[in-house]
Amino acid sequence: MLLVGRGEREKKMKDERKRCVTVLVLKNMHLNKISKLIIALVISELAGIIGAIFTAPAIATWYATLAKPTLNPPSWVFGPVWTILYALIGISLFLAWKNDWRVVNVLSVGSGKAWNKLSQRLWTGDLQKVNVIALFWVQWALNVAWSILFFGFHAPGAALFEIVVLWISIVYVMINFWRVSKAAAWLLVPYVLWVTFAGYLNFSIWYLSPAMNGSVACTQEAKLCPDGSAVVRTGPDCAFAPCPLAASGVVYTNAQYHFSFALPDSWRGYAVVTSTWEGDAVGPSGDAPIATGPMISIRSPQWTVARPLQDIPIMIFTPAQWIALQNETFHIGAAPIGPSVLASSSAYVFALPARYNYAFLPNYQDVEDILAGHPLRAF
Repeated sequence: MLLVGRGEREKKMKDERKRCVTVLVLKNMHLNKISKLIIALVISELAGIIGAIFTAPAIATWYATLAKPTLNPPSWVFGPVWTILYALIGISLFLAWKNDWRVVNVLSVGSGKAWNKLSQRLWTGDLQKVNVIALFWVQWALNVAWSILFFGFHAPGAALFEIVVLWISIVYVMINFWRVSKAAAWLLVPYVLWVTFAGYLNFSIWYLSPAMNGSVACTQEAKLCPDGSAVVRTGPDCAFAPCPLAASGVVYTNAQYHFSFALPDSWRGYAVVTSTWEGDAVGPSGDAPIATGPMISIRSPQWTVARPLQDIPIMIFTPAQWIALQNETFHIGAAPIGPSVLASSSAYVFALPARYNYAFLPNYQDVEDILAGHPLRAF
């Protein structure tokens, strides 16, 4: 009886040890999964962090000056979208890693032979796991490289070629992940769709790149001036160059910004008022000014505090600021339309504020008549 009781106790102790070992193994497996998930997310988001080093400084400077297609989203959209995409990529990587990269889903069943022994080893042989991991790292590196090429080196052409290679690598990763985990492959669908859209934007910007810095091919039209001479279209907006200044009248010349403005004799004794225009951010940042520039107003000599008259306001932009305004990187005022070009040079764009004459002051029609003669001349 003693031997029997002793044997039962030993059996119970062995069973208890087995249960403890099982619990420890399950806990370790759970912790291992959490660790893999965290590592996978960090690896994926790291690509975005590296890319942001090159992207962030260029968004408000070089990128703002680029001519962009109609479907180009606001700049603030890209950050949240890529953050979500990198999270999905990280989860996808975790699912494939969790399954130890083993093939569980067969894409097709056939008797065809592999291209060669190496391809067979990469697809189904001893190098299959290495192949899947290597493909993921290739697309990861290409993802980072695109940001460096486009935003770091300001090379849309090279980035366009690279993004095509990136797109192909993502498709290869999806195919190989599908064999390991269907969910892992599906999680990459938003990624490949967004890269497809990014490729369209990249191509459009590259195609429109001749419009950068005012190097636009304008149509060869001519306009006849009152003195019998002719002027052609020029500048970033292909506006007609101003006609030669009339021999009579008053001319205001600004040596700092290199322009002159022809005025009628009735404006002799004019005053000049300087101020600053502000461009407010477009998007979640609201009305935060992100761009400023000088504004010079020519005031009639008949202007008084008791009887104010309409000034002639001239906003001055750099070419980069003007292109950024056209691309809706910022806006000026609450008017639904922006400033209109008076003239331009290689260094500045001179523009008239929208609704500058909204108050309909007594001499507003005189100002309209002056502006109709294209009086501003850049030099």
